Amino acid sequence: MNKLAGINFTDKEMEEIKENFSKGDKFIVRYKTVYQIFYSQNAGLYAHSIYTLYNDNAIGYTKKGRFVITNANFVNRLIGFELLHNE
Repeated sequence: MNKLAGINFTDKEMEEIKENFSKGDKFIVRYKTVYQIFYSQNAGLYAHSIYTLYNDNAIGYTKKGRFVITNANFVNRLIGFELLHNE
């Protein structure tokens, strides 16, 4: 198992994530947190938290335990302001 943003992925799923990463899907949205995916030859794929919704009364961007891998445009629309520049 491979772990990315606290989520366990199979080797096959990680290959799909790498393919999507090369196509521009560089973000994971998981409940109330947005992670940016990075790649290095030494570490492979890894993710850092770039935005968290701290309002306790707000609903999450996804249901607990669910996630979506997406691009900057979708993340900006989801959170309601332009956090990320489009590449």
